[in-house]
Amino acid sequence: MRFHIIFSGRVQRVGFRLEIEQLALRLKLTGWIKNLEDGNVEMEIQGMKNKIDFLLEFMNSLRRIKINHMQKDIRSVLNQEQEFKII
Repeated sequence: MRFHIIFSGRVQRVGFRLEIEQLALRLKLTGWIKNLEDGNVEMEIQGMKNKIDFLLEFMNSLRRIKINHMQKDIRSVLNQEQEFKII
């Protein structure tokens, strides 16, 4: 599965992107993540749904991060994608 997600809350300047990148790499998920000028973070992530769900639950458990809202939409899988990266 592939999801496009916009995170809002305390998600910038708290290690959010780096934490997601490291966990995504360990879980063998692909995609990308970037900061937005409005203070939100945008991500596309692809892989097994249970691994993506685990990653999102883990991020919600971190005290230094506060996800107030998560807008999540399904996207088409990109078969050629090989890595997860911070943009």
